[in-house]
Amino acid sequence: MSPHPSAVALDPRWVTLVDRLAPRLLGRDDRTGEALASEIVRLSELYTRERAQIGLASGALAARLRFFLLRDLPKVQGPLEELA
Repeated sequence: MSPHPSAVALDPRWVTLVDRLAPRLLGRDDRTGEALASEIVRLSELYTRERAQIGLASGALAARLRFFLLRDLPKVQGPLEELA
């Protein structure tokens, strides 16, 4: 199945930038591999079932930066390019 015609591929430089900045920005709260996957699942659960607890999730920043930001950037990249 081919991607949606308006789908924009994520520029790989974003991944490189996040990989470089995450350890500095997140410190001990940075996650990768299985630990990151667990935080993504946990944050997804919070988004869908327990929104009030999102701010209390210690690993949530790693999940947001390393997964959700990179997943969502292409969604805004296309419209931003159209506005430029």
